[in-house]
Amino acid sequence: VSQSRYGKNVTVELLLTPGSKYSLQVTTLLEEEKKVFGFLAESQNVSKKLDLSDLAQGDYNIVLIDIKGN
Repeated sequence: VSQSRYGKNVTVELLLTPGSKYSLQVTTLLEEEKKVFGFLAESQNVSKKLDLSDLAQGDYNIVLIDIKGN
């Protein structure tokens, strides 16, 4: 996450199965969970803006998981 004049936000573009439930997990490089964003895919192409302003500057993973744990 890098600080800019626009704040700490990340936009991810996803190709999903409409009607399925997902979560985006933000973890440290050691896989310690920091934030989770749950959502229902309303269409195949989904754009999500993640507010990461409460995280310290550093490197993070963003992991997409469906309701079945895949």
